[in-house]
Amino acid sequence: MEMKTGFLSFGGAYASLIFVQQGAVAQHQWLTDGQLLDGVALSVATPGPFMLFTTFAGYLAGGVVGAILATFFVFLPSFVFVLGMILIIAESRRMREDTDTRAIDNFMVRLRRYIEDEPSEPQYLQTVRGVGYRFLPEQIGG
Repeated sequence: MEMKTGFLSFGGAYASLIFVQQGAVAQHQWLTDGQLLDGVALSVATPGPFMLFTTFAGYLAGGVVGAILATFFVFLPSFVFVLGMILIIAESRRMREDTDTRAIDNFMVRLRRYIEDEPSEPQYLQTVRGVGYRFLPEQIGG
């Protein structure tokens, strides 16, 4: 029930009250309607996230272990979602960096073909491994 509440409730904690009422009061009878209202009043009157009301419901249903499990499972979907988004964003940044690097490499290959007499033996534009590229000073005299 708590994971369903955390996973399917969009619009804030008040939107999840229906899941808590249906699960904890109507389906499992862990709470009465009066206890549900008392828990809501208590969570609104105290600092912290309203979703910690599920800690209260878990405590009434299963003591300290119930409170810990309820709190864990109500926040688990959000945690998994945020972790997934972090991984997706990191991968997209890595892909963008690879794309930028390839674009620079392609440009430098074309530039080398344009300015070098023999692009495979550069005299003006040298590749520096792990750094990038550098222009070589012109050969004076000879």
